[in-house]
Amino acid sequence: MRGHVPGAVNTRYGRDGWRIKRQGVSGMLPPMAALEKLVGNLGIDNTTHVVILPGGYSAGEMGVATRIYWSLKVVGHDDVSILDGGMSAYATDKSAPLKPGMVTPARKIFKAKFQAQHIATAADVKAGIKGDTRMVDSRPNDQYLGINKSSSVARRGTLPGAVNLHGKWGTEDDGGKFRSADVLKKLFDTVGGVPKGDTIMFCNTGHWASLGWFVQREILGNKKARMYDGSMADWSVGIRTDITDRKNYETELARHRDKLQDMVDDQTQDLIAARDESERANAAKSEFLSSMSHELRTPLNAILGFSQLLKVNTSEPLSAKQQKSVSQILTNGELLLGLIEEILDLSKIETGQLELSLMPVQPDVILNECVSMAQAMAGGRDVVVSEFAMEPSRPQILIDPTRFKQVILNLLSNAVKYNRAGGTVDLNCEIRDDALRIKVVDTGPGIPEDRQQELFQPFQRLGRESSDIEGTGIGLTITKHLVELMSGDLGFITEPGAGSTFWVEFPVAGAHLSDISDTAKANAVKVSASDQGIADPNSQPNFDTNSKAPFSILYIEDNAANLALMSAMLDEYGKIDLSHAHTGEIGVENAIATPPDLILMDINLPGISGIEALHRLRENDATADVPVIAVSADAIPDHVDAAMKMGFYGYLIKPFDVRVAIDLIFEALNSPKAPAARGQTP
Repeated sequence: MRGHVPGAVNTRYGRDGWRIKRQGVSGMLPPMAALEKLVGNLGIDNTTHVVILPGGYSAGEMGVATRIYWSLKVVGHDDVSILDGGMSAYATDKSAPLKPGMVTPARKIFKAKFQAQHIATAADVKAGIKGDTRMVDSRPNDQYLGINKSSSVARRGTLPGAVNLHGKWGTEDDGGKFRSADVLKKLFDTVGGVPKGDTIMFCNTGHWASLGWFVQREILGNKKARMYDGSMADWSVGIRTDITDRKNYETELARHRDKLQDMVDDQTQDLIAARDESERANAAKSEFLSSMSHELRTPLNAILGFSQLLKVNTSEPLSAKQQKSVSQILTNGELLLGLIEEILDLSKIETGQLELSLMPVQPDVILNECVSMAQAMAGGRDVVVSEFAMEPSRPQILIDPTRFKQVILNLLSNAVKYNRAGGTVDLNCEIRDDALRIKVVDTGPGIPEDRQQELFQPFQRLGRESSDIEGTGIGLTITKHLVELMSGDLGFITEPGAGSTFWVEFPVAGAHLSDISDTAKANAVKVSASDQGIADPNSQPNFDTNSKAPFSILYIEDNAANLALMSAMLDEYGKIDLSHAHTGEIGVENAIATPPDLILMDINLPGISGIEALHRLRENDATADVPVIAVSADAIPDHVDAAMKMGFYGYLIKPFDVRVAIDLIFEALNSPKAPAARGQTP
């Protein structure tokens, strides 16, 4: 029987089976039954083309060197086949791109006579033999491969990345002959392991072929061909599959993959650009907030400061009518300051710039102060705020003390402002599982059901926009964010016409105050009413004015109104020799020439900043130990903390409480060395 199948190799088939002739040694190959048994031994179910080849044929006769690139498609060094006789082998770099027309001349890496044990591993040989396997007696399909007898390896080309090995391999024991183990080991070591994937060949016709040699398994049976060296014949299976369609699909897939990668890269670049733009916008917004805070606080400092001084002026007391006018200035000035703070807080929350310092705190002191402030607010509104029942045994909660006070004051002020005439406000606490719930109960009109979803939205006042109740409608929005930033919850229960209950819950602290650092203890308990606005101007400062007199103070400030306020404020207490400089350079020069007892330093100065001026003062022996208090409208916590770490004695935030400012100034004047940082909490 003769046939013509791609991949067939020169054999001759007689009536009794396959017959070969090799160096005068003839042998009979087994018929179809032997092939079926061979395929069965290999674990093959069916295949498209299976050709039995005598292992004794030379490389030239088998067409190995001129037609097939052989690869060790195996998973380990022992998974090899038997190739008996000389042959040429080629190893390729799997990572190199394979494109038609881009092949390079083949490089033979070894040619030797050897026997090596290989086991077939090709996935294509999985299809069984029935109906598709034929014995053939023809040369390879030259038309399919596009080659002829005069073709050379160099003209046909090979795959890019071929490895070139030189040298003779063998041992003295076998007389210098090549042994399979030595050859394979050298090959494995050279190409970095066993090549994986297809061993493929680009044919001159434009086709791609998948090529593989899978070495022989001994066929059990009565008939075995005797090889030229006298050994019994082994058998090998060779396959070749046309994978042109698959390669075309792979090429198309690679094109789409590259296009998709380009799209991903473009999208990534767009996202990076958007991120950078967002960061620039946030930086610009942060700079704007800092500038706006400074510009708004500076005039408010003069407005509120002089109002406080007028109210407590004993040498020229105000009339009752004037007192009411000044009180209105103070009240509305504080309201304006509160609105500024709320807008800045909301902007910080939106940009993720608001940072909190959580610590275990027993909340009763703060709650009691908040109730006292709410009572003062309710005095002119015909609303009664009940006394708070303090319980020292109440557990600690994890909070930021300043922001916690802001939350409670907002709930209390809303309960007072939106209450009815003759109404009441109560604040009480209860333990719920591992949390402390704080409730603010009012007897106001309640919240209509159809408006409750708008409650925490910014700038929503639920129909009270035209009322005489002051506010912007962002207080509850900020309160909700602050509570969540402290890992708490906020909710409410309301009954239209009967009142509302707003509550906040915070987790109970696992540690007690004695378990944390001394600094945390101080921060946890050092919270006063002055941290939220302007304190009662009628209260007297807490200092000893007789410990030393007179005191010399240098105030480095470029704003005339702030300078006038400080001068008027210190005149009330006498024994103060106040000098001033309007730039940092002049201030440093004056301080070194005549060291004062205390320096008050604005941060935002023309020329060098207050920070740089402080550095120069500390570098000079004459002023190295002079306490310096920062007086600035910059209330950003990070900026305040950074200034304190640089060596300021204290930090007064404009607009400042006159009482707090005087206390801090005289504390510094009466201290031989600057103690721990003190001042207003931003």
